[in-house]
Amino acid sequence: MRVVEKLRELILANPDLDIVPFVGEEMCYGDYPYVMGSVTKCSIESFAISPYDFGRVLLEQTDFEDFADRYCFEHGRDESIHKEDIESAFRGLAWRKAIMIWVDSL
Repeated sequence: MRVVEKLRELILANPDLDIVPFVGEEMCYGDYPYVMGSVTKCSIESFAISPYDFGRVLLEQTDFEDFADRYCFEHGRDESIHKEDIESAFRGLAWRKAIMIWVDSL
């Protein structure tokens, strides 16, 4: 299925969800305010903004380990940090569900 067809299906099935572009880092530099890109993937994701990494977007399904590393760095790497504490902090983030579209360079 082409990405545009999948995106159409996701929008029709989930009209209340926002559409959030997830733009690759190679798209975010240069001398021009706008650049052309290509939508390479779309899916429904739960995302939150990391409280540690200056606005980094975390995806609930894939970014627990990255969050855990940063959590330990911020709170000290010792035996007083338990996995349950990290899991609780991760679950406690302000998760939002949205239709995510991945935009990469042409």
